Amino acid sequence: MKIIYVLLSDNSGEHYFYQADNLKKWIVPSISQCHRLNPENEIIVITDNFSLKDELSFVKFFDINDYIDKDILWFKENYIHLSTNSFNFERNAIIRYMILRSFCVREKVYEFLHLEPDVIVFSDVNKDGDDLKKFNATFLHGKAAGCCFFNNATEVLTDFVQYIINSYTIPQIDPKAFDMVKEEIRYKYNIENGIGAGGVSDMHYWSLYWYLHQDSVLEQMDKNFDGVFYQTTMMDQKKEGEWDTIAEDGIEIKKLEIKNDNCYGIFNNEEVRIKYLHCHGHSKQLISKYCNVK
Repeated sequence: MKIIYVLLSDNSGEHYFYQADNLKKWIVPSISQCHRLNPENEIIVITDNFSLKDELSFVKFFDINDYIDKDILWFKENYIHLSTNSFNFERNAIIRYMILRSFCVREKVYEFLHLEPDVIVFSDVNKDGDDLKKFNATFLHGKAAGCCFFNNATEVLTDFVQYIINSYTIPQIDPKAFDMVKEEIRYKYNIENGIGAGGVSDMHYWSLYWYLHQDSVLEQMDKNFDGVFYQTTMMDQKKEGEWDTIAEDGIEIKKLEIKNDNCYGIFNNEEVRIKYLHCHGHSKQLISKYCNVK
């Protein structure tokens, strides 16, 4: 099974994750860990930044610009920013799935694991993929595809891209597409009242898409399966206005520990295994701590 990352630079420099030093501190150990535990799997990085080619010599790199199609160009021109995240970051987070669709269609890729670079792998990707083959796509983290097995990629991603485009039409083509006018009102309210992070994002679209396919297409896996969590997430937190890098305390599974290339923690007073550890936000600073790579 192929493992695919899409790294679309935030060319404005607004998002700290894409700063040059941080690419090496976080992305290199994360992808290297994935390769070390899955040495026979082809790892693909689709990107517009090739500064890591020497650091990741085992990776097959593809240029994002070769997969820009008319839908991507249309979305870039028509994107409406309704997120408390930065403009480029949020727009690119959505565009990456459009790039994935274009890549899969052109390269005839139907089965793969899509990973965000802040997901640390502690599992046999092939075995997990075989166990999940009955689904066209399997979300490991809630209703989002940042850590997702695709078994019918071209169909799922084509539907997803069309869903996004439909959401920008008035009247709505898709009867379950969100109402853009209402989303704009909600976004303005959130900004004016300082309410949380988020808004209309890739996760927002995947959540709505999931409701259209939940019975036959997609499954979420961030729950306890007899002592095994396919995925758990560390979230960044603020204490007295400063980012707290000790994000382990904020997750449901406590006392994370790496033993023999497996990740374990305590859940309801019992030891559980974690297959994919997602380091959200500023908890990316912990990636090198949990990756057993030089």
